[in-house]
Amino acid sequence: MRVGFVLGPSTGGIGVHVASLQQELSALCVESLVVTSELSARSHSLSNVKIAWPGGPRQLYRMRAALTECDLVHAHGLRAGFWASLVSGRKPLVVSLHNQAPADSRAGRLTARRSALMTGASGDLVELARGWGAKNTSLAEVPSPRTAALLAGPLEKRAEKKREVLRELGLDPQRPVLLSVARDAPQKRLFDLAQLARLSEAQVVLVGDAKLPGVTSCPGDRLDELYFAADVFVLLSAWEARALVVQEAMAAGLPVVATDSGGLSDLVREAQTGFLVPVGQPQAAARAVQRLLTDPSLAAALGEAGREIAASWRDPAGIAQDWCHTYADLVGARTTR
Repeated sequence: MRVGFVLGPSTGGIGVHVASLQQELSALCVESLVVTSELSARSHSLSNVKIAWPGGPRQLYRMRAALTECDLVHAHGLRAGFWASLVSGRKPLVVSLHNQAPADSRAGRLTARRSALMTGASGDLVELARGWGAKNTSLAEVPSPRTAALLAGPLEKRAEKKREVLRELGLDPQRPVLLSVARDAPQKRLFDLAQLARLSEAQVVLVGDAKLPGVTSCPGDRLDELYFAADVFVLLSAWEARALVVQEAMAAGLPVVATDSGGLSDLVREAQTGFLVPVGQPQAAARAVQRLLTDPSLAAALGEAGREIAASWRDPAGIAQDWCHTYADLVGARTTR
């Protein structure tokens, strides 16, 4: 069986997921091709890539030609799904939603009508697909490929790691650290993170490409170390699906303060693994952070509970096996018609 992935421009989690899925499928002897943009090809460790992201009829033709030898097409994102629906012919089409889209989206309705299966990375995306008229829908977890290594990290060395890492980054090892990971995009509401930095006495560290007043920017190659050097993980986005960075923070044993939006409430259990706050209210986030910083036993209990939950999630290899069964069922159903 040969799977054709269609992936739009991505520098973040969607591309990470496709690269991980492709790698795991290869280990299961499933061949795959990724039809994508130059940006995604540069940003992720993809193999067997065809650059054919539509910018006109010629690129659309190249996409169709690239997918000719595939048995099934799996598009990631609504735009990718829409273009794939135009060129996949009679092949089974799977469309995985990873981001929000309008409920009245004409592209969404057309894509849902053509799809053999439409999945969502969070429950609200599954409901969106059903609203568009998709007849076959399911929740499809998007696991972080980093969680296994973070689960293996020794929590007993957290204090030692914090002193070492913070000194190397020029931060005060005696002050608490709030860690966030986000690209510079409106959805991430980084201005709320800057406001939180003004409201909190803790040091706020951001792994990302933005420069914010009162916030220390750190390189991504120190992220795993920072997970074990931080005291609280914070994500104040307007919306997220199944955020990879929240999965990683929980695997590292960090309590999480996140906005109550999208799939974040599927990950963060209120007062059990962290706290959920309304979107656009950094004051509420500051209060939640302060509660954790002034009660170390509570913070440790919530972090440990999150780590236990993270250990129960299916890993990328297990998710790939699930997709193998799904692909086989869809291809088999088509060939027996």
